[in-house]
Amino acid sequence: VLDHRKCIRSYVAHHQAVKKIQFDSNGTHFASCSFDNSVKYWDTETGKVLVTLTQDNKMPHCVAIHPTQTNEIMVG
Repeated sequence: VLDHRKCIRSYVAHHQAVKKIQFDSNGTHFASCSFDNSVKYWDTETGKVLVTLTQDNKMPHCVAIHPTQTNEIMVG
């Protein structure tokens, strides 16, 4: 049973504020992009970062996970 208005889990890995997150179609994974110029792909249950993507001096503004191919992430 979930308690109302209590934090259940924190996901900490970015060094600056997160701009956008996108969950996959079944909620088991999500991708996040941040002002630290990185995109991270997470396991929702464990809170572990599975993949980190970076490109020097290029800030990601949005992120999307393909609805059926969860190994495909688009970054804009």
